[in-house]
Amino acid sequence: IFAVVFAFNLARPGALERHSFERLALRLIGFGMVASVPYMALNGSWPLNILFTFLMALAVCLLLERGHYRFAVFCFLVGGLLVEYLWFGIALVVAAWWYFKQPAALPLALLLLMWAGLGIVNGSHSALLAIPLVWMLSLVRVNLPRSRWAFYVYYPAHLALIVFVAAWWPSLGGQS
Repeated sequence: IFAVVFAFNLARPGALERHSFERLALRLIGFGMVASVPYMALNGSWPLNILFTFLMALAVCLLLERGHYRFAVFCFLVGGLLVEYLWFGIALVVAAWWYFKQPAALPLALLLLMWAGLGIVNGSHSALLAIPLVWMLSLVRVNLPRSRWAFYVYYPAHLALIVFVAAWWPSLGGQS
């Protein structure tokens, strides 16, 4: 869901002219580095966390937007080796971005295929459960206040909480 929302924001009219890509890139780098501390405590140093997956997807979208197709492919191929969810994560964001820019059957099919492909990477097809939710939400107008920082703060904070709980879990589990 976060990937689709991220792609939607990248596809907004005027995003390139308002330098939204650059601001988002700086946020992703900063919060991605902050999140790397608890992420590495949980998963090791590879792959890079989801914020870097979004950064790679942003780079691919920006390069495509500017017509640098070869560099976009290079960034996709190399970036997919380094980030969480590999090429499926990057392609999911890029396909959603493409669909929001030009709604058509091909980008939608690619989006759904990459969504299903996440199951290959994480061994669970539970991500597919988000598809009907996203579709249903697209049918209603919900006026939620936007928060630029909510996900960026939430992601490293929830990882830190997981690290904290995991450090205390043996002592808590022994009392049951």
